[in-house]
Amino acid sequence: MKTKIIKSTTGKIFRRRFFILFIMTVSAILITYGFMRFCRVKSVTVHNHKEVEEAAILEKANIKTDKHLFSVNLQKIEAAVSQISPYIKSVQVKRKLPSEITIEIEEYTPYFCIQILDQYYLMSDELLLLEKITEAEAAAHPAALLKLPEINMDEDKFGIGKKIKFEEKENDAFVAETLKIVTNSFLKDCLTSLYLHEEANITALVSDRYTLRLGNKKELAKKIAMCEESIAYLRENMPSITGTLFAWSTKQVTFEMTGAN
Repeated sequence: MKTKIIKSTTGKIFRRRFFILFIMTVSAILITYGFMRFCRVKSVTVHNHKEVEEAAILEKANIKTDKHLFSVNLQKIEAAVSQISPYIKSVQVKRKLPSEITIEIEEYTPYFCIQILDQYYLMSDELLLLEKITEAEAAAHPAALLKLPEINMDEDKFGIGKKIKFEEKENDAFVAETLKIVTNSFLKDCLTSLYLHEEANITALVSDRYTLRLGNKKELAKKIAMCEESIAYLRENMPSITGTLFAWSTKQVTFEMTGAN
């Protein structure tokens, strides 16, 4: 009697295990089929591009629709798209189930415009030459005019897509550090021009109204912050006047009116 009960129980356990294994196998087959059948590229979207045209990005990415989503080589696409333009700072390509590829673009911003003889160039805040433009385009562009120390014009050091180097190497650090301070201040959004050709006489023009004489780079961030407070006061209490703010040190800012409009 006991033997029959054991055999019956063993049979039930076997059938239950077989049934579970069968369900798991069928499920795995269905999931694999669905994965292979439906996870195919139906759309490719590009985000955060401004200076680089979407059509150029899509052409370079060369992603075929109906290709399996996981057969797309993301790193290869990132490398290819990065070569399109100096404006592209970074590229990140992602899969988005069930059928989308997204391309996230990070671009350099053309903060500055520099003039070399009769040529004009747009430049990032990291001294990267982004584009050569005409004089008319330079006049219409919102980028601040930047005057720099003497630039090294050797072919292997100067060109679109390259960072500017200077004849005197110590100027590389001086300009880079000064631009970082300036673009992290209120000047980033209202700078008309910036003069860095004399290390001891950093000068900025703000909104075509206020000239800032900032002296050397020592405590530059603090001097700029003091000028920001002074300009806020002038705009509120004397909105029509223009003039020069002298911030040679962090002790005080003095103002000299030069006109009114």
